[in-house]
Amino acid sequence: MDETREWESGAYRDTNSEKLDYEAFYNPLVVREYARYMHKHRKQANGKLRDGDNWQGLFGTPGEHRAVCMKSMWRHFHDLWMFHRGYAGRDTIKEALCALLFNVQAYLFSILIQEEEGMLHPSDLHSDRDGLPCNVCGGDSASGHQRLCLTLYESEDECPIE
Repeated sequence: MDETREWESGAYRDTNSEKLDYEAFYNPLVVREYARYMHKHRKQANGKLRDGDNWQGLFGTPGEHRAVCMKSMWRHFHDLWMFHRGYAGRDTIKEALCALLFNVQAYLFSILIQEEEGMLHPSDLHSDRDGLPCNVCGGDSASGHQRLCLTLYESEDECPIE
């Protein structure tokens, strides 16, 4: 049970020791820069503004969405790497970092939304392990089971797939 904090006024609250500390995990300067980046990229080729959250509709199927994000992440990582090594990138280092942040979040979102909807399937994550036995639970990995198992579970006791 959480301990409580008490003030001279008589007010009291439980401690924050077990609560997610969103305020500490984010920084307002980073959030502002990312919002500027996202707003800048709302303008489409036809001049219209897209909704700021339209990416949450996914870029095709979840697998297609992740492929789009991965290819984009590599391009922007290459830009960041170029800047890091003292070379010129395609835009600015802040642009590269914000683009990476966007793609990482979009990739993660596609996984989380499928988990929330109970729709995550092994083949949605990886297919490069097809046919190999799962190192965690020994199950059939004909549709990428091993990578799913290693992604979602820490030990074979937790894996529900037999």
